[in-house]
Amino acid sequence: MGTSLEILFDRFFSKTVGEGNHILWTGALDKDGYGRFKVDGKVWYSHRWIYSVVYGEPEYEVDHKCNVRNCVNPLHLQDVTHQENQWGRTGGWSTR
Repeated sequence: MGTSLEILFDRFFSKTVGEGNHILWTGALDKDGYGRFKVDGKVWYSHRWIYSVVYGEPEYEVDHKCNVRNCVNPLHLQDVTHQENQWGRTGGWSTR
């Protein structure tokens, strides 16, 4: 049996700090600045893990609408195709 969701939430949010309307990941980061979070032996991107818990498993890629790679605010995340994700990086989303 895996770790309880309550314990995971406590661990997850102990590795964050609020800054404006962002929730910034302060735990481990990969070389590109994306957060990493280990759950029951599996390493997740922190933004993808919180998206999956809040909204369910994404169909495609989890994009940061705010364009802040270590932001884990679920309101700043969306499930998009690879093409949409690339478009968003160039400033295509109106919330950036």
